[in-house]
Amino acid sequence: MKKILILTLIFMCNCAIVKALEIVYPKQNPVTINSESTFFIGSTKPTDTLTINGTAVQVHANGAFSQAVPLVEGENHFKII
Repeated sequence: MKKILILTLIFMCNCAIVKALEIVYPKQNPVTINSESTFFIGSTKPTDTLTINGTAVQVHANGAFSQAVPLVEGENHFKII
C-alpha cells in the first residue's frame, strides 16, 4: 500500500535565537513512499537541538543529521523542531 509523507516544519524562535534547518531528503512535499519506514537527512547549526515528532535527533559536530522514522499506511505527518 502507498504511504504518503507530509512534512510539517515548525521553526521555533526564542527572542534572537533562530534555527537554520535544511532538509535534503526527502526533497518533495508531499512524497509517496511504499515502505515501512523512511528517513530524514539534513543539516542545522551544530549547537541546535532537533526533534522529529518529539523524538530527539542526534546532530553531529558539523551540523549534519539523519534520522529513520516509522510510517503507517495513509498520511504521515512529521513535526520537525
